Amino acid sequence: MRIVRHSLAVCLAALFMAPVASAQDHVIGTSTLDRAVQQRVATEQADRDAFRAVLQRADVRLVAARAGWSVEKAEAAAST
Repeated sequence: MRIVRHSLAVCLAALFMAPVASAQDHVIGTSTLDRAVQQRVATEQADRDAFRAVLQRADVRLVAARAGWSVEKAEAAAST
């Protein structure tokens, strides 16, 4: 009787897992996902570069100095 219950449990588990295993089809391909990630990284890098360019302007440095802000800390924060 114990073997029958164990066998039945294994069969039922296999039946319940079969639809889950076949349902793991990907919605998008990995190459599409890779391109999206690379585009996001490039966009973020361009934003950081633009921010650093603004921080290099003399008028921005003057305003930051008057406000007591550290441009160096802002540049370091942009890198992260």
